[in-house]
Amino acid sequence: LSYMRPDIGIVLDIDSIQESRARIAERGELENPDTFESRDDDFQQKVIQGYRAIAKSKELPCVSASQPIQNISDQIWALVEPQL
Repeated sequence: LSYMRPDIGIVLDIDSIQESRARIAERGELENPDTFESRDDDFQQKVIQGYRAIAKSKELPCVSASQPIQNISDQIWALVEPQL
């Protein structure tokens, strides 16, 4: 199953649930929250920890999503370009 073997994986990691919710609210997406966004902070923290555990076990790079978008983009391109 080749679709299960991506060439590269990158995890965007956010430092806090509150910051994540603020960014979602800025985009107007909390007006109609999806199943995950409507869950409580304990659930959200478990999701964050789960993604961090997957990244560690799969040796995937993590990029902090708590920084300006241009910095995030630059870091992602720095990881992707050598794979091209």
